[in-house]
Amino acid sequence: NTNTSGYLSLNTDNFRVMDDDNSEYQIRSFVNNKVELYYDGSKKVETYSNGLKLNAHNNVWLQDNGKLVCGGGSDLQIWHNGSNSFIEESGPGALYVDSNHIIFRKYNTAEVLSQFVGDGAVELYYDNVKKLSTKSWGVEWSGDLENNSDSSRIKMGTSDDLQIFHDGSHSEINNSTGNLH
Repeated sequence: NTNTSGYLSLNTDNFRVMDDDNSEYQIRSFVNNKVELYYDGSKKVETYSNGLKLNAHNNVWLQDNGKLVCGGGSDLQIWHNGSNSFIEESGPGALYVDSNHIIFRKYNTAEVLSQFVGDGAVELYYDNVKKLSTKSWGVEWSGDLENNSDSSRIKMGTSDDLQIFHDGSHSEINNSTGNLH
């Protein structure tokens, strides 16, 4: 029976769509409750009172430039454009990442790029070797500290009382307050 106008209406409390031999569900619907979607007899998705639930080990696949969009004004978007991946927060607030310990690693390896430890250090790595770390007393680094600009200065003191710099021709240590020992 073909219906070319209007819609198909089924008035029933519970509804199911089965495969040809009636051995596997394809769709199940329960009155005032959930709707379930199946693939090859295995439940993949269901609706529930707070939204949509994917069952364990299922993925959401979006094509290139397809976006996961959250917020009333599309405030948060996650997508891949075929070359790069993006997390974009464009709403009136900030993007928060809440965790006690965040580690950024190089793809498909255990190589650490950076770490952010709750109530502890921020650590930056080069080729999986820690080079810079915050400490309770300041900053610690491993290796050389280099600046390739002749006009940059290291400034210390509330009024920049002590300065170390290289002006392109000469290296200088300037002390404008008290004694230099």
